[in-house]
Amino acid sequence: MTTNTGSTILGKALSEQAIRNVNFFNGRLVTSRDMARTQEAQREADARLGQAMGAGIVRGLEIGIDNTAQRQLSVTAGLAISAAGQTLCLGAAQVVALAPTADATAPVSTGGFGRCGVLSGGGYVADNGLYLLTLAPVMVDEGKAPVLALEPGNARCNTDAVVEAVQFRLLRVEATLLASLGLDANPVGAAALSKWRSAVAYSCFGYPGLQNAHALLGTAPASGSLLDAMRLGALSDCDVPLALVYMTGSQGIAFIDAWAVRRRVAGEPASQTWSAWFGPGLDALGEAQLAQFQQQLTEIPGGSLVGLKAGDWFSWLPPAGFLDATGARQLDGRTFLDTLKPARTVPLAPGDVRALLSQALRRDSVKLDGGTQPRFRLYAVDGGPQLFVREAPNAPHAEEVWLDGERARLPGINDVQSAIDALRGRVCGELSVWPELDVQKLIDGLRPGADLHLCFEAGHYDLKRPLRLEGLGHVIVHGGGLASVLECAEAESALIIANCGSATVSELTLAGGSLGRGKTDLGSGLMGALTVIDVPQVHIERVAATCLSGAELGAACIVVRQTALGVEGAKERKTSGEALGKLGLGQSTHACISDCELAIGAAQLGILCVNNDLTDVRRNRLNTKVSKRPAERGIVVAGSQAIEVSIEHNSVINAAQGIAIGLSRNDSPEGKPLSAERATVSFNKVQVALGERDRNRNRFGIFVGNANSLLLEGNRVQAIDANFNKILMESIRLNGVFGLHLVVRANHMSDTPTGIRFTPQAPLPKEPTENGLKSCLWLFDANLAEKAEEVIRMDASVAPLVVKRDNLSV
Repeated sequence: MTTNTGSTILGKALSEQAIRNVNFFNGRLVTSRDMARTQEAQREADARLGQAMGAGIVRGLEIGIDNTAQRQLSVTAGLAISAAGQTLCLGAAQVVALAPTADATAPVSTGGFGRCGVLSGGGYVADNGLYLLTLAPVMVDEGKAPVLALEPGNARCNTDAVVEAVQFRLLRVEATLLASLGLDANPVGAAALSKWRSAVAYSCFGYPGLQNAHALLGTAPASGSLLDAMRLGALSDCDVPLALVYMTGSQGIAFIDAWAVRRRVAGEPASQTWSAWFGPGLDALGEAQLAQFQQQLTEIPGGSLVGLKAGDWFSWLPPAGFLDATGARQLDGRTFLDTLKPARTVPLAPGDVRALLSQALRRDSVKLDGGTQPRFRLYAVDGGPQLFVREAPNAPHAEEVWLDGERARLPGINDVQSAIDALRGRVCGELSVWPELDVQKLIDGLRPGADLHLCFEAGHYDLKRPLRLEGLGHVIVHGGGLASVLECAEAESALIIANCGSATVSELTLAGGSLGRGKTDLGSGLMGALTVIDVPQVHIERVAATCLSGAELGAACIVVRQTALGVEGAKERKTSGEALGKLGLGQSTHACISDCELAIGAAQLGILCVNNDLTDVRRNRLNTKVSKRPAERGIVVAGSQAIEVSIEHNSVINAAQGIAIGLSRNDSPEGKPLSAERATVSFNKVQVALGERDRNRNRFGIFVGNANSLLLEGNRVQAIDANFNKILMESIRLNGVFGLHLVVRANHMSDTPTGIRFTPQAPLPKEPTENGLKSCLWLFDANLAEKAEEVIRMDASVAPLVVKRDNLSV
């Protein structure tokens, strides 16, 4: 083919490979040469059309052994297209003698036609050898036609017709060529011959070059297949390969392997760069690999089928293949695949075989003695054979999905199904639920005192009644955050956890749908969208909760309450013996609520903690559902017992009463209120709203009543209603019994008539001691009140006990 080295202008006719047709016109002198040129042009046009369709077998041309000893093959009639684009038709079945007989005469041929001349090379050699049988074109003369003798020297007759026929050719595969491809030319023994045959077939398929090309993006497979190597010699583009034939001097025909070289008609891809990745030729190749394996498998001696392993008889396995499971040549699929077998054999409906097989044949074949090897899936077709398929990355069965057991801390486990089984067998398992399940029924089926790890998958859980977890051990409940929503339209609570050993709730969205009207059957008053009752250890984090609006207080977002104290109280609640042991009664109770997002209904409450020894409320964000109607209270810690209360870094927006700690017990010894041992309220942001309700009601930003030790530091309190200066209102209100240490420092207050109102109650700490030092430290330091009449308001009798420094009103 010539190459134009210069530039080409648009519209220029390029005729280097053009088809030239004779132009016939009246008066032209027509010669035989003109007619021959016309025939050549037609043949060239047909050849180009054949090349576009692709080379291969159109139909028929099936090969069989007619006589092994006499080296004769049977070939059925059929049609093929060569790589040169010529159609080759064998009109009748033939018996082909591969070795010449004594009385055989050399065939007479006048040569080839078109681009195929006289084909030479090949022939039988009386020795062990591998041969390639092909179908090729040949031209022969037929009959005589009279000649008009215009000149005395002309013959009286000439050839009547030139027949475009076909011929069989037998091309020897030289031992040196096999050796260059790493193929031993003299295998010994049936198993060795079978493995050699498999290796030769895959050399014809283009392996390992095709496989190696898949490691490089957009790279055509390197030339190096057996057929490519033979095209450098006697094999031409005019030949259509029909079969490989291996013959020995003593045995005759040892085997024929048609599908090693036989292909259906398939066109080439438009770009050779991507020929290793897609195209009809690769689909045809996959079909040939399957057919070659099935043919070779049927020729393995029956006595070798018991315990047959693929690696003993094959060098390669196709990406999919069938094994007889019911007939006379049964094979055990798991034994056959040996180390490549899957964890289990999976049933398969016959209707799914075709789609599965089509997808599998587009994967690479597997070299059985190569390094890292993929596993196979094994299917038992209902009423039929077994089907093995090279495992895909998206294998649908958990037994076939690889798992790094060491990394997952599951030593000895290497698949997902085994990992699931192992995890379910552990004492601490996880129960995953989704909206369609009856979650309450699953919970009710647990034994009393059992531990529970409950995971809510993403979805909206429309509950007819609150989900209740009662009488269990250690409970962990989590979900997908805003994607997991529990809502109960019929009650103020969506989730109730009661009488359990401990509770951890995280990553859930909870919504109550009504307001309460008094105590419940749990002996509790106000209920929340999330309600935890009589659970000694409670951790709530990253929860979104909301409660309904109303005219009166009837619901909260989160409630953590201890209703009965001590062992006797637990017995009164009829807690099961096992659950009672897990409650840890006699130890301190702890409630920790952090990083929650709460939307409070108008006139309702955000967080309520009652009767907990340790209360920790941090980094929560509280706002109202209705911007023009404030919540009644933001955060409330109440009850008759507390060791330590810590409320820090919270944001309470649009509430009539922001943060309140009110602890008292009227039946305490000598009638004295019981206060918190230590209380810390630091770095909170509170915005107090008036709303449309009674303007004479008490409003405050932060309230603390009764604390032996109190620290209020760095809080920001702001009124967001211009009418606050007309009503009784304080940013910070301290009222009750206070102990030896009270520090109110660096708080910023604005837009309220009074910054801090301090009204301690008897008994008050004593005046100066004998050494002249005060017995207590009540310190108000660096507090700032904007737009207030006074920073601190207190009775004159209290003033001698208080140290005030740098408190400003601006």
